[in-house]
Amino acid sequence: MKHYIQRRYSIGIVTLLAVLSTPAKAVEGTITPIFSAGYLYDDNILRLDKNSTSTLKREDSVTQLSAGLDVNVEFSQQTLQIKGLLTQHNYQNNSQLDNTQEQLDTSFNWKIGRALEGDITHRYTKKLANLSDNQTIGLSGSQQTINDLGISADFAIAPDWKLGASYSDNKLDFVDDPNNLYNRKDQIYETRIVYTSKRENLIGLKYKQQQSTYPARDYIDGVSTIDSGYTLDSVYLTGNWRPYEKLILISQAGFQSLTNDHLKARDFQGFSGRILAIWNKSPKFRVQTMFYNEINPTEEISASYAESTAFSVEPSWQVTAKSNLQLTLKNEYRDYQGDPGFYEQAGRFTDTLQSASLTWQYEYNDTISLSSELKHESRDSTGSLRNFESNSVFAELTLKL
Repeated sequence: MKHYIQRRYSIGIVTLLAVLSTPAKAVEGTITPIFSAGYLYDDNILRLDKNSTSTLKREDSVTQLSAGLDVNVEFSQQTLQIKGLLTQHNYQNNSQLDNTQEQLDTSFNWKIGRALEGDITHRYTKKLANLSDNQTIGLSGSQQTINDLGISADFAIAPDWKLGASYSDNKLDFVDDPNNLYNRKDQIYETRIVYTSKRENLIGLKYKQQQSTYPARDYIDGVSTIDSGYTLDSVYLTGNWRPYEKLILISQAGFQSLTNDHLKARDFQGFSGRILAIWNKSPKFRVQTMFYNEINPTEEISASYAESTAFSVEPSWQVTAKSNLQLTLKNEYRDYQGDPGFYEQAGRFTDTLQSASLTWQYEYNDTISLSSELKHESRDSTGSLRNFESNSVFAELTLKL
């Protein structure tokens, strides 16, 4: 009931703002019911270590049934989007993982005149805890809820200049964690200034601060090995550059400083950045590559953050007017610098994660679509009982009425 009230409250606020900020003009919109049925086979669905002695079955088949609504409303310069989806997952061999996933996304994009625009978003998700990063909780069938609220605005201070600001309030809660040690709350503040040239190249400066707390972790000086919160400050130089018509580079580079509330020995200062390259060779073929080195929060109880370095490449091919084929390759290295050495006696641990997937999508018409995916995942870790490999096949039929 609590989550239901929160969702109704969020939609009500967004709708009220939409009405108040819009002149009396014709309203246009669509309501699209969505239904889907999916099947997943995974030979290590529990992400068990190669040397695990668990009696649980590694391989499993999962059926998925979904139903939802996609609502789009346009009036004047404003747009309201609401998408709700319920998905039932049934496991053949590990029935303790059976669950109903809930998802509600609300977005209100607003604009006042030609100079001021922004958006208000809210995302609610309830799903099974991540079996890779929170295996102890996940194997019990515990679910996690995500509540993210975002507010953003940009103001054109000159013909080619924009000044912007954003605020996010994010909450991660584990439903069945008796001690709530994994629960986290993030408050994120961002300011930015951006210049866009006549050729649509972009350069900007961004400052971002993330204040993260673990409400249930009481820090006791000289005793606690897990901190109760941290502050992450980031300063980035951002840019979009189109060297020629078919290639665009999107990048940010700068400095990050993470300060723990109490355990200062695990503070971090260093370079952070990412670059995304999109090459549209032809209307039917595109290649997207990304490289990044960033500090990211983790759900590990033994670490507040990890330094992640990753590279990915995604070629996609429009095979026919109705079908698309995409290959995704990714390699990520995580250094869990927040690990106090309490859970891993050898000190902080590292992970190398690799994944490869081949996805096929086919749209028969506006109502019927099919999709399938072959995927391989692996993790090589210096932490104990964290190595795994998995291979999976997924297929789904979707109806939009």
